[in-house]
Amino acid sequence: MNPTAAASSATLPVVESFHSLQGEGLHSGRSALFIRLGGCSVGCSWCDTKHSWPAAVHPQRSLDDLAAEARKAATDGAAFVVITGGEPLEHDLAPLTEALAAAGLPLHLACYDLLHADVTESEPWLAVRHTDWSSRVRPLFRHTRR
Repeated sequence: MNPTAAASSATLPVVESFHSLQGEGLHSGRSALFIRLGGCSVGCSWCDTKHSWPAAVHPQRSLDDLAAEARKAATDGAAFVVITGGEPLEHDLAPLTEALAAAGLPLHLACYDLLHADVTESEPWLAVRHTDWSSRVRPLFRHTRR
């Protein structure tokens, strides 16, 4: 299978996607497309999206479909795309971020990455990533204590 065909047939479990206003942090009040991925093995007791934890119960959506939704959101005024979850870093996000790059919107990642000591140190952190995804997928994080 050629790489283009593989990318167009790739899917991820998506709990929901919606265009709304960011309600947290530095970008609070700005228009954004949210893509909430299913799957989380962290299990934080305070989580407000526990329904996202089992990845298998959420429909698989194609990366092409998500990219088309991002292009539509950009046309409708979205300033950026937020990839959230669940725990989005339990998935290989490179194909998704490459597909979303065509929309021309900055990508933000909201996660608790408890699997990487270089990111979390010794306690959970909310990591929101703002970066140029075309050059690298795991840049340095900017942390906000939650």
